Amino acid sequence: MILKEAVEIFFNTESIAVTGFSRSGNSPANHIYKMLLKQGKNAYAINPKADQVDGVVCYPDILSLPVKPEAVVVASHPQATSGIVDHCIQLGVKILWIHKSIDGGSYEKEAIDKARNSDMVVIPSGCPMMFCPGADVFHRCMGWFMKKTGKIKMA
Repeated sequence: MILKEAVEIFFNTESIAVTGFSRSGNSPANHIYKMLLKQGKNAYAINPKADQVDGVVCYPDILSLPVKPEAVVVASHPQATSGIVDHCIQLGVKILWIHKSIDGGSYEKEAIDKARNSDMVVIPSGCPMMFCPGADVFHRCMGWFMKKTGKIKMA
């Protein structure tokens, strides 16, 4: 599947869990969560060390959510990615976005291979904010840069 199709599938889902939601408030997960809410999605914050952050209810893992999410954005430490993928497989999550920007982000090759082998649609890089309608200038520019340099291939 080409990235453009995977991104369309992602943004056509209604319930999305975001791992890595942080008490610091300035993490990629926090920004992604807020963007998803603005897009009208049912977004769920995952933080195994907090029940609530700035009024946002947090769940310890995706298995604890009140609903099965259609999609999961992994914006956690890469050491957590494999366990999150295991939970996604267990629940039958259909699409997984592994946050990765200039740095390594949450990228963990074995976890991505495991997700792909379970027939999950996997977006292994970039940030949903680079593709959403109404994205901020920074993310639009970052998306353009990553496409131009071949770090993200749409086709």
